[in-house]
Amino acid sequence: MRMILGVVTSIVLFLCTLSNTVSSSPEEKLVLEGTVVQIGPTPGRISGDTAVYRLAKYRIRQVCTGDYKDNQIIVDHLVITGAELNGIEVGDRVCIAVREAKEIPARFNAEGIREPIDDVKSFYIGEHIEQSRATACACK
Repeated sequence: MRMILGVVTSIVLFLCTLSNTVSSSPEEKLVLEGTVVQIGPTPGRISGDTAVYRLAKYRIRQVCTGDYKDNQIIVDHLVITGAELNGIEVGDRVCIAVREAKEIPARFNAEGIREPIDDVKSFYIGEHIEQSRATACACK
């Protein structure tokens, strides 16, 4: 029980720290419909004292909310349970909510998605993802 309480406390403290580092203004939230182009490898650990991210690249089909001009986006998915991208595969059509940040607590790279030499002006932190089977995202 103490161990579970300790883990939960660590996650809460980490998320509070993260919320102070990652931008959270409403105008920076994006909701996108896209297709999974590539998913980075599982980092092998979850976030705790340090933020851990799993990268994914998406081809944008439609911008539902916010302003985004490129036809692809790289998203840093915060790994809290390790199951954030379970069931999502290359080629899947997805709806994804992201928040833009100028910096993040820890930068992760993945071959073919983001290289260590890439200059990143904005990070896009994944907040929610779901498969969009037969219908489009709830773009209005």
